[in-house]
Amino acid sequence: MVLSGVMNNLPTVLINSLAIPDAYAIDPVVREVMVYANVIGCNIGAKITPIGSLSTLLWLNVLARKGLHISWVQYVRIAVVLTLPVLLASLLGLAIWLPWLIA
Repeated sequence: MVLSGVMNNLPTVLINSLAIPDAYAIDPVVREVMVYANVIGCNIGAKITPIGSLSTLLWLNVLARKGLHISWVQYVRIAVVLTLPVLLASLLGLAIWLPWLIA
């Protein structure tokens, strides 16, 4: 799997989504869970740090040109506070939904 910190998160999700169906000897249910884990995992790094998402870098650049400077430290502090509860809710939702998928 390609790490989202190495390349932009959206192409990473797409590349991994193309690779998941080719995973042989894996139960179809596990393959389905892999799709959701791919989306969650590839996007979490892009939300916590500004370097994993091209759109975030562009917005930070636009804001800086408009006179609103947001340092990476400020961004990470706010992102951690916002992203961790969303990650927890996403994983909790996946954990609740998973038994229904398996049944």
